[in-house]
Amino acid sequence: MLKRCTFITEITITYDDEQRLVFINSRALRLGFCQYTLLAFLLAKQEGNDNALSLALYRQGADHSNKALVRKNISKLRSRLRTYGLDVRRVHDRGYRLVSAVGELV
Repeated sequence: MLKRCTFITEITITYDDEQRLVFINSRALRLGFCQYTLLAFLLAKQEGNDNALSLALYRQGADHSNKALVRKNISKLRSRLRTYGLDVRRVHDRGYRLVSAVGELV
């Protein structure tokens, strides 16, 4: 069942948990388990701290190694999302936030 991202309005984003597919302005983006899990979490909640993202991915709290793995997967996800006008930003003391980068594309 397709779900829709409601907080980013300038881009149409829908996603399907069963197929791990994300549709951004009707363009399909297939992601691996870790990247999809992170993106689906951010699409549902817009923002997530290290502990919440670690729990979503690994079913355990954010220790040093889990934080490093979350950072690595966020980095890979960022590079995949750039071409679609999206970015994942690090927010000091809060975690990561999914934002539109449409106005920033050059």
